[in-house]
Amino acid sequence: MDNPALENVDVRLLRILLVLLSERSVSRSAQKLDMSQPAMSHVLNRLRRLFADPLLTRSRNGMIHTQRAKEIEPMVRDLLERFDRLMAHEEKFDPATSRRRFVVTSAPYTEHVLLPGLVRRVREHAPGVRMELKPPHYGHAHEQLESGEVDLRLAWGQGPPPLSLRSVLLFHDRIVCVSDKRRNGKGGPLSIAEYLAASHIRAQGAERTTTGKAVDSAVAQYGTTLSIALLVQDYLSVPRMVEGTDFVVTIPQRLARDVVAHASHLEITEPPLRLPRVRMMGYWHERSHTDPAHRWFRSLAIAASRDLGPA
Repeated sequence: MDNPALENVDVRLLRILLVLLSERSVSRSAQKLDMSQPAMSHVLNRLRRLFADPLLTRSRNGMIHTQRAKEIEPMVRDLLERFDRLMAHEEKFDPATSRRRFVVTSAPYTEHVLLPGLVRRVREHAPGVRMELKPPHYGHAHEQLESGEVDLRLAWGQGPPPLSLRSVLLFHDRIVCVSDKRRNGKGGPLSIAEYLAASHIRAQGAERTTTGKAVDSAVAQYGTTLSIALLVQDYLSVPRMVEGTDFVVTIPQRLARDVVAHASHLEITEPPLRLPRVRMMGYWHERSHTDPAHRWFRSLAIAASRDLGPA
């Protein structure tokens, strides 16, 4: 071989290379992989010797890829995906003894509706398995699945996924309104004029929710925007916020049922808008598709969704 050092390359070294090229920062890469910064610097130096190239160089805006790094990154990614598929056929998975960790990204709505059932199943069958629930990062969802940072993404499906992703329909839902039935002395569904004139509550995290985007798009057909009078961190506080006020909140029905369950003066009504039906999907990367542990985990998510029943 031209480079004898290549005979001693281990898979972990190549995985760290992809993280370094993705983060373009020794400190961020070290933090992400729970390593010390000196240890990460040592690994980067090993990689530089291995490929006879700096791989990352400093610029005014931080570290950037060398041309060699740009060339090898897709090849390394493909090599690791092939390796993972090769090993998946030989891997044995026993839920009862596994210490595997699964990372799931989900909006608060899906976490509230679906995740309790999934968590109970995991706990029952695999007490040593750990789960980590994270908020969605919409702009980097594909990359998170591709890198293995996230195992399963739960999200509203609005079109076919990229070719390298797999998906399954978990459940349907529809969007409804929640308000205090005493708001206008009579309750019942709002007219479009009442809805557009109302003061609305919306949950607003780091990014606008998919439900919020769907509602705003429908409202835009009337040449206007909603008056968002109150932004909350999530919808768990909605009953106290809505009761005794004229606020209206527009949310998926499965969440609305829980919201009004213990609030006698709140009601669920049909929105006066044409809104799309919620299609909640589970997404994972092709690299995980044949992994026995991942197949088992996905099967529990699907079983939990079937228990929800119709919307």
